[in-house]
Amino acid sequence: MSWLSRVRNALSLVVPTAKETPDNLWHKCKGCGQLVFTKELADHLHVCPHCDHHERIGPKQRFGQIFDDGRYTLLLPPRVAEDPLKFRDTKRYAERIKAARAATGESDALLNARGMIGGRKAVVGVQDFAFMGGS
Repeated sequence: MSWLSRVRNALSLVVPTAKETPDNLWHKCKGCGQLVFTKELADHLHVCPHCDHHERIGPKQRFGQIFDDGRYTLLLPPRVAEDPLKFRDTKRYAERIKAARAATGESDALLNARGMIGGRKAVVGVQDFAFMGGS
């Protein structure tokens, strides 16, 4: 064993290893580039406390913000034809929809929910931009 290996092994016993931090502890703002605690960003309703940039959130998070106590019931979308125009681009529309459903876990770009807002009954629709740009 070389002297360098002995020194390296001795140092590894003395110098503590870095603690691992969770990947989602910090969020880099797309507006100003500042690092913000993920919890702080959530407390500010996903608006950067430094530059007021609004981060993109999903429909379920939006429903949680809008409805009283974050309680709501999702409404099922009506059944419609998958591709009535038989639209074709570089990729078939049906394939694009299938990929968007797999990526988001939702069946449609628009989610509707029923709940209470300010003590009044309300129905709210929110588009999911992650689902093919909300289309």
